[in-house]
Amino acid sequence: MKRLIVCCLILAIAAAGSVLAADSPRGKFPSKPINVIVPYAPGGSSDLIARAVSKVSPKYFNGQTMVIVNKPGGSSNIGLMELVNAPADGYTIGITNNAMVTPPLFGNTQVNYPDVLDAVGQAGTIPYILAVNAEAPYKTLEEFVAFAKKAGSVKFAHTGIGNATHITGERFAMQAGFKMTPVTFDGGSKAVAAVLGGHVDCTVQTPLDVKELFKAGKLRVLAGAGDKRIDDPLFKDVPTFKEKGFDVKIILWQGLGLPIKAPAEAKKILADGFKNIMSDQETRKAISDLGLMVDYLGPADFKKVWHDEQVFMKKFMTDTGMFEMIKSQQK
Repeated sequence: MKRLIVCCLILAIAAAGSVLAADSPRGKFPSKPINVIVPYAPGGSSDLIARAVSKVSPKYFNGQTMVIVNKPGGSSNIGLMELVNAPADGYTIGITNNAMVTPPLFGNTQVNYPDVLDAVGQAGTIPYILAVNAEAPYKTLEEFVAFAKKAGSVKFAHTGIGNATHITGERFAMQAGFKMTPVTFDGGSKAVAAVLGGHVDCTVQTPLDVKELFKAGKLRVLAGAGDKRIDDPLFKDVPTFKEKGFDVKIILWQGLGLPIKAPAEAKKILADGFKNIMSDQETRKAISDLGLMVDYLGPADFKKVWHDEQVFMKKFMTDTGMFEMIKSQQK
């Protein structure tokens, strides 16, 4: 009888221990660091956003860190495909922005990213801007247009054939009546460096990519592609393309995504944690200081943005003739 009682006690203690272990943070997702793939070189807007988000991540993910993994190349396709092919366990997520939407339309990708990735959430939005070297002879958008028409063509740095930086520049050139010679770089920081070095005449990037150099007087920002001027006081005197008579409006959105087959529980924990990160005042300040407007969206709403923009961009580029023009540049 005593032996039976002892055995029952041992079993009860073991069961209790199992329950405690299952309920402890060590037994829950995540139990190790989370990799964040950035499909661009360090120093660009996507990289800076990822680092701002990762800084406070241990507070909301059981003390686990987010490890930034830069995978530039192929107009962001190398990094995005690594995200698509990553183990679907929730431990690999990645930056997702406009660059995932248009390249599949041109047949530049193995998959249609919005169909094979799921959203974690959106961090923020900001209009694209047109930047030039501060030592260039043109000081206004009008002067740049006059220079471009006289030159016949200008070299234009962007971060991927068919992505939003490319489309914004080509749309402006079409409306202004001059030609751009596109030059592709693996990230905003490299495109900006090419402008500084005089290798190209201009670039379309985000305010995050140019802010410090603009502040230092090394770059000049000629126009923004939003409905209104950028809220940041540094850019208050930068007109919109619309103010200057050009119908150019393209907004950058930045957020996180992950493989679509990741476990539902991991997706929920990541989404909830990201929402908390985006509510954290330290994160909000860091993102605002970079120049991005904090604009959180949950998984369902952010994924809808992916699909809605892809539908819009396909129609927009077809109606304006940009679709065939950009496809011809790939030959």
